[in-house]
Amino acid sequence: KELAAPKGESLLVYPNPAAQQINLAHPKARQGAAVVIYNADGRKWSHTQVRKDALQSTITIADYPAGMYIIEFRNLSGKLTSRFIKQ
Repeated sequence: KELAAPKGESLLVYPNPAAQQINLAHPKARQGAAVVIYNADGRKWSHTQVRKDALQSTITIADYPAGMYIIEFRNLSGKLTSRFIKQ
């Protein structure tokens, strides 16, 4: 089942572009929330569980090859998608 973006919620990724890590500002995470990152070809690059009740997350991207990535925040209420560039 495809999850839709929850109405009125957003995902902020910064800094963008980034070299070492990215910060995410997202809606309050529920149990089982996760951040999934895909490369430009759509291949899953990483899957990170998000701490329950968190409003922000930090992901280290230092070992990622340079390029564009798609990032998804998945919560019980749906998913939010954004993009970032790894320098």
